Amino acid sequence: MEVQLQSILRPSKDICDVSALYYHQYADRIELDGYFNLFYIEKRKAYTTIERLFLSIRAKGYDSLILYHDRTAVEEIALEPEMEKSYKVELPYQQYQDGVFWIAATMGKKTSGERQREGQDGELPGDGDDRRAQECDGDDIRLLEGMFVAEVEEHAVRPVDIGIDICTYRREPYVSRNLAQLKTRLLDREELEVSSHIRIYVVDNGKTLDQHPDIQQTVVASHGRIQIFPNKNAGGVGGFTRGMLEILREKEAYHLTHVLLMDDDAIVEPDTLVRLYGLLRTLRPEWEDAAVGGGLMREDHPHILFCAGEAWENGTVLHPEKNLDVRDFDTAVCPYLTSTGNERSWYSAWWCCCFSLKVVREDNLPLPVFIHQDDIEFGQRNQKKGFLFLNGINVWHRGFELSFNASTLYYDIRNGAIAIALYGTGDRKRAILRFVMRSLTVAVIRMRDQDAETVYQGALDFLKGPSWLWRQDPVRVNDRVRRLISQYMPVEEVMGQLTKKEAMDLQRQIDRFWDGSSMEKILESPERKKKASWLHLVTFNGLLLPHDRTRIKMLTSLDPPWEVFRKKKVVWYEPGSKKALLVQRDMRKTKKMLRLYMKIWIASHRYLDAALADYQKNMVRMSDGKAWKEYLKEK
Repeated sequence: MEVQLQSILRPSKDICDVSALYYHQYADRIELDGYFNLFYIEKRKAYTTIERLFLSIRAKGYDSLILYHDRTAVEEIALEPEMEKSYKVELPYQQYQDGVFWIAATMGKKTSGERQREGQDGELPGDGDDRRAQECDGDDIRLLEGMFVAEVEEHAVRPVDIGIDICTYRREPYVSRNLAQLKTRLLDREELEVSSHIRIYVVDNGKTLDQHPDIQQTVVASHGRIQIFPNKNAGGVGGFTRGMLEILREKEAYHLTHVLLMDDDAIVEPDTLVRLYGLLRTLRPEWEDAAVGGGLMREDHPHILFCAGEAWENGTVLHPEKNLDVRDFDTAVCPYLTSTGNERSWYSAWWCCCFSLKVVREDNLPLPVFIHQDDIEFGQRNQKKGFLFLNGINVWHRGFELSFNASTLYYDIRNGAIAIALYGTGDRKRAILRFVMRSLTVAVIRMRDQDAETVYQGALDFLKGPSWLWRQDPVRVNDRVRRLISQYMPVEEVMGQLTKKEAMDLQRQIDRFWDGSSMEKILESPERKKKASWLHLVTFNGLLLPHDRTRIKMLTSLDPPWEVFRKKKVVWYEPGSKKALLVQRDMRKTKKMLRLYMKIWIASHRYLDAALADYQKNMVRMSDGKAWKEYLKEK
């Protein structure tokens, strides 16, 4: 039985137009050796029951097709360039255990357009339209499109039907774009096997989508395959869980087997669903309940892969690799992306993550933590099932690691402590204290008193236990949190708070920063780390010493917090948003922040043991479908 595995892709102006991620074009050949057109062998061997692998293509205007394993040509097939014709070529799948397959095609007679730009490497006419490799010159048309397909024993092919779970809050432009693309490029394309095996569930936490005519038109045209559910604003986890409940409710009616969580503001490559469906259909029994995680590409720099699999350890997210430029062939085939062995130690965030409905059940749902760390908690809970990653199963999302969203700090502390209580290693009590105190220390030495107060409130609310958490109105909690946080603002507004000389000095520092940097260099450079000296430690980074004569200091999240040492005024600058926050030495605020250490220590001494036991005993009750339905009711 044949199963479609992955399409040969081309750039698209409304998804990704970076040609080097797909192909390289030369005078007499096109090499489809970009990240999205590589076939990873080791992962397919380990995860699937594939026995034979074929390339099914349609071509015209090409003399030959060359099959490659890594950088070695293994076979050349003659084509008939004068006519459009379909070919089915078997790849030597059984001969290799690792590496990648890809293809190239050679051209004979050149069109006038090709002659004008012979030797240039660039975009082909037609890219961004129907995504086929083709060039036109009168009646002469070049065509190259196709699909990797597997041959699998029929009894080994799994039934798969996917419910796509999208949670949104007042992001109509993103939702409108994604639903339209999913409909036209997936639901309406009957030649794709996955087309008739997906349904889309949009949970509307803002209750505004019914007022958007384009979205409503797409929903109506989907003939029931796209549904929208107005929902209480219980955060991202509340929206995703509502989607899970709706999918579980319709599981039997539509034979649903999996739920795919996707961010509303991400750009999705429709072939992600082709690849996901093909992978799930061919999984070995030992991986039948594994989750499939999605890589995160940067929307602002589409060739940068932020990550494809993360690890977690006692409150710290670990990135085996980060911000990879996958235009480079050697990077696209690096062990981090192509090798196996980390399936039960990594997890996937929910920008794109697919779970089996044998894992997502009415008695195994996420926890009601509003936002942040929800994916970590659920990932750790189900990590033994495994998380699989594959090139081309990904989304593009705006960059966020170079912008500090202070509103999430509270949730990072509270929910991070919950995750440690449930899944931490070693002495969990000590790990929680270390996690909270480290975050408080960073806020103190950065002279950010509001951040310190936010850390304290997150720790205090954690200590109140799961019953308190369950009783809260999440909207009211979020409103309270937002009143705590420090607000970044445009640099011009910050300069209005400075003297003329300070403003000029700040502008010079920002200019020097950008003169020696670009966003690409920033993303590709390792994080700068600086160890603290004994003087940094005993003086709280110089807060207990007189300030130096520096007029003003500009720092970014890339800089170690110890760079604040003995500074009087610091402007924290975000390269991502180009906003800033002014902080300055104030002994009254310093004393207030230092008192938080004692307050956290006393509260932890009194309540931490009981809170730990309470979370470990009772949190499971909060992941129950009956409890969630009660929680999502409007009050």
